[in-house]
Amino acid sequence: KWYRNYFYFCSKYHSPGPNAISPFFESKFARMEYVGDNKFNLSYMRYTGQWLELYEGLSLDECLTAIEKEPHFIP
Repeated sequence: KWYRNYFYFCSKYHSPGPNAISPFFESKFARMEYVGDNKFNLSYMRYTGQWLELYEGLSLDECLTAIEKEPHFIP
């Protein structure tokens, strides 16, 4: 999902219980911030609910590789 200069990766969960507030909910687990010249800063969502920036100035391919391989980005 795009929001301003950020692109968020979200995981979608199903809540099938009869007392569920909503049948589905989303959780953001990675954020790419566009910083210009086709470069991004890459962050992950900490258990505290705050974003922690791990990388600066990565290309799109480098960001996608990091999200795929780094344990910080496991939803």
